[in-house]
Amino acid sequence: MNFIQLKNRLAENEEFSIYLLEGDEDYFKRKVIELVKNKFVAEPSLNYAYFNESNFSIDKLLTSLLSYPLMSEKRLTVLTEHVLTKDEINFLAPYLQTPPKDSLFIIVSNEKTELLKKIEGITVVDCSKADESTLIKWIKAKCSENGVQIEAQVAQAIVQYCLADMTRIEIEIEKLISFAIDKSVVIIDDVNALVWQDTDYKIYEMTDYISRKKFDLALNSISDMLSKGETPQRLILSIYNYFRRLLHVSISDKTDAELSQLLSLKEYAVKKAREQSRAFKKRALKRAVDLLMDYDYMIKNGSQDQTQALWLSVFRIMVEEQ
Repeated sequence: MNFIQLKNRLAENEEFSIYLLEGDEDYFKRKVIELVKNKFVAEPSLNYAYFNESNFSIDKLLTSLLSYPLMSEKRLTVLTEHVLTKDEINFLAPYLQTPPKDSLFIIVSNEKTELLKKIEGITVVDCSKADESTLIKWIKAKCSENGVQIEAQVAQAIVQYCLADMTRIEIEIEKLISFAIDKSVVIIDDVNALVWQDTDYKIYEMTDYISRKKFDLALNSISDMLSKGETPQRLILSIYNYFRRLLHVSISDKTDAELSQLLSLKEYAVKKAREQSRAFKKRALKRAVDLLMDYDYMIKNGSQDQTQALWLSVFRIMVEEQ
């Protein structure tokens, strides 16, 4: 189940003892912990324990899991960062198979933990990135709660500028609502003025302009990145990595989830790359990758000024796209 489904089931007074949070969206993981803690744990200073790689000990973890709650319905133990080994899971097996009714255990993992999923009674919560339509609905609902209106296209821009990262979206929405509270509407000009666009998004935008032959806008994107502190050499490397991503996605028959793992990317980024790669021929992507690699090498061996290399490489990609 996902976060929304879990929230609804807890609201209907369903109870779960052990939660396994999987996925790359830290926002949802944090919200699950807050949700469970607020619903079941009184006096968190006495009934809440948090273990990570720095303070983890399997004995201390088990002691916490088996401790009685004090002045509270339940006690909550959270484990994050540390991936339980097979031996550690076997050590915890008696608890995992029959947890006490007054004990709650949340395991936070960025990796797939198949051994834990085989244990009956462990509730798996998918904390992956939400899809774009879900995020747009969330933004519209959040604005509406605060008496502010926002059109779907404006909300979509926020999602894209923040690369679908809920933690960033939440921060940006709070800022935009505060700014727009008097006029009761968030418009695209507000978003462009107040929401920082990640370099990854700006490169996505630039590449999209190239694919649509809007070369003047592509050049404006590069100028904007340079004006905000990006160095030419770092931009060449970023553009190289982006075109290489498009090439990998275009020639692969793996799913977005599989590529996300292989390329160490957010699944949302893989999805957008797949959509964008369709606008280029595979050989054009290969030429762009080779070209950018060559210019990066010329900068490093001193045969080419980095600013000239940036503009020449982008100009050549544009010319070869025509």
